[in-house]
Amino acid sequence: MKKLFLIHLYLLASYFILPAQSVAPPKDGWKNTRAGNEFYKRNNFSEAEKKYKLAIDSDTSKVVANYNLGNALYQQKKYDEAEKAYADALGTTAKDSLNRGWYNLGNSLLDQKKYQESINAYKEALKNNPADENARYNLAYAQKKLKNEQQKNQENQDNSDKQDYKQKKDQDKKDQEKKDQDDKKDNDKKNDDEQKKKQDPKKQPMSPEEAKKMLDALNNQEQKTRQRLNKNGSGSQYNRNKDKDW
Repeated sequence: MKKLFLIHLYLLASYFILPAQSVAPPKDGWKNTRAGNEFYKRNNFSEAEKKYKLAIDSDTSKVVANYNLGNALYQQKKYDEAEKAYADALGTTAKDSLNRGWYNLGNSLLDQKKYQESINAYKEALKNNPADENARYNLAYAQKKLKNEQQKNQENQDNSDKQDYKQKKDQDKKDQEKKDQDDKKDNDKKNDDEQKKKQDPKKQPMSPEEAKKMLDALNNQEQKTRQRLNKNGSGSQYNRNKDKDW
């Protein structure tokens, strides 16, 4: 009986000296998001940005991480990057979250002067929360800015058209003046040529009729000369006197 007791005691001791098995603690699915929030509260937006970017890959909710990342980027005036983060945060069905996501997206677009796109974003925000007075005010503001921009662009276009018209008119005037000068030079040269022809008729080109008349005149003159020579050679008074025996 005593021996049996010792055996049981040994087994009991062996049981208690077995190494304890470690149990892994549950994963913290909001670790980086919370860390980013702490930096954000201290206005350290650049560090908050880093933590939120880690949270997108590791934490439970990418929607929350993207939304908070958009806020950190917006505070650093990185409006184009904030725009993308807010857009990525719209993957939810919760109307309140959609309202805030569209509203902040509208703000990032408005600060980039993308007025029409910001108007569309504010309208989406109001669809999810018609009582959002901030979204309604910003919507009206964006519409006013868009109208002013369109008017300014129209004025600039009108001024550009007027400038183009003036430049074309000035160029047409210069072209006409040059043409008039060239025409005057041509007329002056033509007049000079005609005047020279009048002063030196020999240099004037002969018409076919004039050439024929001149040729006929030369032929007639040549014929008269032959006749005179023939007459002298056949016993003219000059020849008879020359041959007279004095």
